[in-house]
Formats: sequence, C-alpha cells, structure tokens
Amino acid sequence: GRLVTRMPPGGWYAMCRIPGWARDADEFADLLLREYGVGVAPGPPFVARAAGAGVAYADAGRWVRIALCGNPAVVEEGVRRLCRASIARQRND
Repeated sequence: GRLVTRMPPGGWYAMCRIPGWARDADEFADLLLREYGVGVAPGPPFVARAAGAGVAYADAGRWVRIALCGNPAVVEEGVRRLCRASIARQRND
C-alpha cells in the first residue's frame, strides 16, 4: 500500500506509479475522479518530460501526473484521497 512517486526537475507536478490492481493509468484516473473526486492525468503524454525523473517511456501507462500547485490544503486532501483509494482497492482485490 505505498505510493511510488518521481519528481520531475523544475515543475509543479509529480509522477505517481499506479497500484498493481489498476489495469492502466486511464482506468486509475477514471476511478479516482468518479469515486474519490480527485483529478489526475494519465501519464503517457507527460512521460517524455519526466524521463529525467526516472520514468521510462515503455512504462508510461503505469503512471499518472499529479499537479502540486494551488491551495496546499486542497493538494494535501487530494493526496490523502489518492492514498485512500489505493489502499481501499488493494484490500478489496
């Protein structure tokens, strides 16, 4: 139940590896928005820019991009919900 993240240099974003139970980044992003009210972007369009942060292009579909800009309390709550979603689904599967 731990989230793996990579911080691209010089940005307001983090790349987060999706949990093993999710089919791909699109499915994970849809679930987060629908069930937890959290918006993330599937990784493939952003992986080329995150290559310096240790995200391989072949693995792009296993990552989502999270925006860390904005109200810190909102960002913190979003990360909390993301963790809750990951843990809850892992326990159910």
